[in-house]
Amino acid sequence: MLISNLKRCQISPSIVMNRDSRIFAESINSTCDLVLVDAPCTGQSLLAKGEKAPGCFHPTAINKSANRQKRIIANSAQIVAPQGYLAYMTCTYSPEENEQVCEWFLSKFPQFQPVKVSHLQDYQSHLTDIPVIAFFLKID
Repeated sequence: MLISNLKRCQISPSIVMNRDSRIFAESINSTCDLVLVDAPCTGQSLLAKGEKAPGCFHPTAINKSANRQKRIIANSAQIVAPQGYLAYMTCTYSPEENEQVCEWFLSKFPQFQPVKVSHLQDYQSHLTDIPVIAFFLKID
């Protein structure tokens, strides 16, 4: 799906890979102007599509997912070039997997600064003071 969307939007050059983020942190350190992290999550939004996501609201599942996300975003930070950007996203509702991961990240990686996107300010999360955008889309 991601490859199809990149082609449709004519985004080039781009590379899509499914590998442990540690591999990238070790091999392509500080080389990417833009890193998009679509982090695996508990999948709570699948319920809105009528799909099953057993245990997606269980605190243990949320904690496990948030810890994995922190590892992924920390590794991803290593491959961002100076003056580059890192975008983090999930498809879940849990603050532990969204706002709290972003807050954790900024506390651990002070060289990164949050960026406000003025035309998206209406979607600013009210659960944090940093510019975290939350979209809740209706699925037809």
